[in-house]
Amino acid sequence: MIIKQPDKAEAVRFFNYPYAAVEEALSNAVYHKGYDVREPIEVRILPDRIEIVSHPGADRSVSEEGLRTYRVFNRRYRNRRIGDFLKELHLTEGRNTGSRKILNAMENNGSPKPLFETDPERTSFSTTLFIHPGFSELNSSGKNNIRSGNDIPSSENDNDLPGNGQKASGNDRSLSGKKTVHDLPAGLSETESAVYGMIKKDPKLSALKIAEAAGISKATVERAEKSLKEKGFIERKGSTRGFRKILK
Repeated sequence: MIIKQPDKAEAVRFFNYPYAAVEEALSNAVYHKGYDVREPIEVRILPDRIEIVSHPGADRSVSEEGLRTYRVFNRRYRNRRIGDFLKELHLTEGRNTGSRKILNAMENNGSPKPLFETDPERTSFSTTLFIHPGFSELNSSGKNNIRSGNDIPSSENDNDLPGNGQKASGNDRSLSGKKTVHDLPAGLSETESAVYGMIKKDPKLSALKIAEAAGISKATVERAEKSLKEKGFIERKGSTRGFRKILK
């Protein structure tokens, strides 16, 4: 979402839900679910929030006070093998950092703090992500000075495309509303196209810098970069501190 300010040249940019927070909340639900319980993970998308519920609840070592204050220290992990798998995919760390990562992502986006809840019997665990207030105002009052990427003239969109030194905007993985399907390089998804554009401009740009500029997670950037290498768009030269060679 882009808000043009009458007294400033720089627009205010934010997302309805930061991708990093949604990704972490879903990964945590998969990690900590009890697979001996038949109930599936529930994802409820409501007008003002997203609720992610898994069964059973948090381990007894996690107090309700700790959940309220975002000081979660889980001394027992239910699914270490699944945790190792998610760690290989760079989706989790297994160091009790999930709740803090979600909180930081929401605060950096200007969103309300997330809500973590479990019941006294520990039968379920719920993570609630609240929509950014700017989107709530848009839903209640209609269009005002808030514009989505599709409402911006094409010349302004071109200047803001990922790869031109600007942050991406939109609601779909924090990258939509900038390129149409016809504008994407052949064979690349929207995320891959955004990452490729930024690498093409600066082959030495780190995955973390790309993630911060595009408003996506580092793990998403790394997966996109791996796909770009497999499709022959880029080639890594040197070690992790090296650079990428553009092949197309």
